[in-house]
Amino acid sequence: MNGNLSPHFCDRCGRHLSDTGFCEACDQSKELSSPLAAIVIRAMRSKPDGKLSQVRQKIEQRMKNASDIKIALVDVSASMGESIGCLKMTKHDHLCIALRSVRRYYPDLQVIAFNGTVQSLAQDEDPPPPCGGTDMARALEMAARLRPQKTVIISDGLPDNESDARQEAAAITGTVDTIYCGPDGHPAIEFLRSLAHDTGGISVVWHGMQDTLGRQIVGLIG
Repeated sequence: MNGNLSPHFCDRCGRHLSDTGFCEACDQSKELSSPLAAIVIRAMRSKPDGKLSQVRQKIEQRMKNASDIKIALVDVSASMGESIGCLKMTKHDHLCIALRSVRRYYPDLQVIAFNGTVQSLAQDEDPPPPCGGTDMARALEMAARLRPQKTVIISDGLPDNESDARQEAAAITGTVDTIYCGPDGHPAIEFLRSLAHDTGGISVVWHGMQDTLGRQIVGLIG
């Protein structure tokens, strides 16, 4: 579609936008300034897959004591300072832009940044500069105190301790979605995929490219 449509229509598919400027048809917004933001929005809107009775029972059990809180756990380890995609922006740059956009739709979203340490971010606070390790287990432990209904982990690597991270993810309420941002072939892809699977969540791989992003969004819509 060209850019000459009415402001009330989506530039991508031509359909009516909601009052917030969000297109329900293709999950895009005129205000989303980062492709990573669109993936995070989709993850926040996604519902657990309860087609199989065993999966449904697992999810129902995890939801029993959950609050209505949604949490984003964002990796700010040293490797998040590496470039990704054709724009030569760092993963951390994409993450900051994405969170600013996502917070417009989810102003109550709780954001916890983790590297070798863990910290809860204020509502308008960007994640700290990338450095250090990847203590995902401690981040999940902090998130668990809020009894979330959904936790979205955005990371580009393996945690410092995989066993501890799995243990904390198993104990947290609600579902855990994962977004891997980085190149193909990294062992973190399988780790994050299995973490989401074990907790009734959805896993996404994002390489920083627009065409790959589109395929991943379609996959999540399905």
